[in-house]
Amino acid sequence: MGRVTIILINYNNYLDTIECLESLLRIEFPDYQVIVIDNNSTNDSCGKIIGWLKGEIKPDLSSSNLKELVNPPLSKPVPYIYYDFICNEFLAKGEGVPVGSAVSSGQKVTMGLRLVLIRLSLNLGFSGANNIGIKFAMNNFPQEYFWFLNNDTVVEKSTLKEMLTTMNSGSTIGAVGSKILYYDKPDVIQCLGGGEIKWNYDISPYKGKRDSEPYDREITGYITGSSLLIKKEIVEKVGLWDEIFFMLFEDLDYSLRIRGCGYKLYLSARSRVFHKEGASTNRVITTKYFLGRETQRISFEGFYIVGYYGIRNWIYFNRKHKSLFLKISYCFLLLPFYFLGTIIFISIFDDKKIQRSKIVAAAFRDGLINKMGYAQIEERVFS
Repeated sequence: MGRVTIILINYNNYLDTIECLESLLRIEFPDYQVIVIDNNSTNDSCGKIIGWLKGEIKPDLSSSNLKELVNPPLSKPVPYIYYDFICNEFLAKGEGVPVGSAVSSGQKVTMGLRLVLIRLSLNLGFSGANNIGIKFAMNNFPQEYFWFLNNDTVVEKSTLKEMLTTMNSGSTIGAVGSKILYYDKPDVIQCLGGGEIKWNYDISPYKGKRDSEPYDREITGYITGSSLLIKKEIVEKVGLWDEIFFMLFEDLDYSLRIRGCGYKLYLSARSRVFHKEGASTNRVITTKYFLGRETQRISFEGFYIVGYYGIRNWIYFNRKHKSLFLKISYCFLLLPFYFLGTIIFISIFDDKKIQRSKIVAAAFRDGLINKMGYAQIEERVFS
């Protein structure tokens, strides 16, 4: 079927990354290589991951919700090569120097080496780190596919093989998504490959339903970046991920660009991925009720990130992909109602109402004036 490069992004979340790797390195597909990109974590994530690879750190995964997928522990040591940052530009060109590994420190990356760990000098976000992984892989070893997988996931042994089967079932299929299920409720759907794109948000109409979808089918909206398989030749046509998003909504953008090149997006219904929703953004979600209607609210710690990047990037996404008429309608007719509705909901349901409202106002402002990329939220919002 062709060689697959699997890219995972880690930021201060090494325990989830280790659990993901415990499942990933068991998959029933022989020809793959894993690249873990660390986004300049501040908690020695790379040291902890290396300790696990060497067998020196043994996290207890016996209480995992999906312990059958991550136990017994893999045999250690796991061969790897580690690149510490010199310069991200050099790293993307494959010119970095491996400074520590389970093989000789001067060994070049080879096709037979399962795992490459790279620590970046800056936090480049989801998009930027994926792009480093793509460039590094293309400059160091051949591949026919890229699989972008969230580090806060656990996979079944057949997950990748099923995606490849779906990918090769039609010549116009450009990208494939997995059935995403909740890690803590493995029989409940989070999304079927991705979701639909509406004017005011993206939605997953199957969210919360029992796992019963047995058939592959076309996805007419987008594939979530939690699990996205794409052919290398299409990456070369579509280009890299748009780094201006930094995080959130870059998968919607990438999906529309794939479709814009004439390719279809597909769900691989037998490819199952179990996702710890919100682990990368510290989201704690609570359910509240108003006038008999249910609404899900995000903790302030999660809203600090998701509220800002989510609103800002959604505005930018619509400005990027809508026609001129729809852009004008969106900015002058729909956005004022969206802003007002967001503030009203905050005033009814949430704590730290003033701080949240300031985050919303800053996100609207920055999305409209194109102030994108990484944001020092404290400086942009409260200074």
